[in-house]
Parts: sequence; C-alpha cells; structure tokens
Amino acid sequence: MKAAVIESKPVGYVKENGMRTGVHWDFLSQISQISGQCIEKDLLPFARVWGSLEAGSYDLAVGFSSASRDNKVIKVALIRELKTIVVGAKGTKVRHYEDLAGLTIGKTRATKLNYRFDNDVSLHIVELNDYQHGVDMLLAGRIDALAGSYRVIKYQLEQLEQVSYLDKSGFHVLGAKQQWLHMSKQSQYQEAIPLLKRAVEILRDNGALSTLINKHYNE
Repeated sequence: MKAAVIESKPVGYVKENGMRTGVHWDFLSQISQISGQCIEKDLLPFARVWGSLEAGSYDLAVGFSSASRDNKVIKVALIRELKTIVVGAKGTKVRHYEDLAGLTIGKTRATKLNYRFDNDVSLHIVELNDYQHGVDMLLAGRIDALAGSYRVIKYQLEQLEQVSYLDKSGFHVLGAKQQWLHMSKQSQYQEAIPLLKRAVEILRDNGALSTLINKHYNE
C-alpha cells in the first residue's frame, strides 16, 4: 500500500545526505514493520496529501481528523492529541478569540483546526503551503497571525533561533485536535485495518511514538 507523507520538517523531509525521514515518515516505517504490511511512502505538499487520499491514489496518511473528510477517509487509529493555537506577529497581541477580528491569519492549506475557527466566515484566512512558510511570513510581518499546531509552530520558530517567541508574544489556544492514521475509502487494503490499528496502539503504548517525536523535535 502507498502512504502520502506531508513534506514539511519535522514531519517529513529529505536530509542533507538524501535520506528521507521525519516523525510521520519514520512512524509509518515502524507501523509497516510491526503490522507486517508493506507501506511505500512518498513526500507530498500538504494539500496534495489529502487530495490524493480522498481520490484514492494513496492509501494512508497521518493528520488531523475532520468531519468534512469522513465520507472519503477511514479513521484507522488515534495517534495523539495536539494543541492548536493562533499566535500574533510582533506587536499584535492575540490572547482571545475576539482578537482575531480584522487580522490577516495564515494557516496551512486544507488544515482543519477548530470548528468555530474553521467555519467563521468573518475571518480573513490566507492559506499557506507549509508551516515554515507560515513562520517566515509571521516574522516578516506579512501576516498578522499564524494558526496551527502549537508544537510545529514552536519547532519552526526554534529553527530560526526564536526560542522565546511564544513566551514573549503569547497566543490564543483554539483547542486540541486528534491526529489519526487515515485510510482512503477507495483503498483495496481495508482488510489490513485491524493490523494497522494494533500496530499504532503498540507504538503509542510502549513509548516508541513518544521517543520518535522527541527525537525529531529536539534535533
């Protein structure tokens, strides 16, 4: 079966030596090993991951759950919950939801973060290709705020030596989103779902997932 991996550091990326790695990339490799299922992986831009999964050209992907995708994908196994936030650019304080009014807010394309936020037509949302692009625009003042996963935004800021940015600027917590292993409803490998689910549960419960996350976020 084929898995689409979001091409964005530290989720999925190519190292200087040409080796592909990342949290999702390596996690899928471990799922393959434990489940006994052959999983071929490709790095794809954020939006293409979900389009490819919904179209059936890929079988698996890791990402946030979304009610809008439930008719096209199967939630195979819960991986973890991630805090989602909105952080303001320098000089723009974002502490409450009401602070978002009138701001230009960046977020990664096709990402669903919070029901209220996702469905608020009064917000001015700019869709971006990945978190690195979003953080670059935030620091350059080209957007007023950035919405997304707290952990990934924090990681990207740290890569740019902005270690204390979130502590100094503050942020608004949108909520928590569940991250799942998803399978396309068009996949011919649906009989493998119990094996894949059990593999995720083993990796989650034995600490291997936490070890993998810490490894990539601390590199």
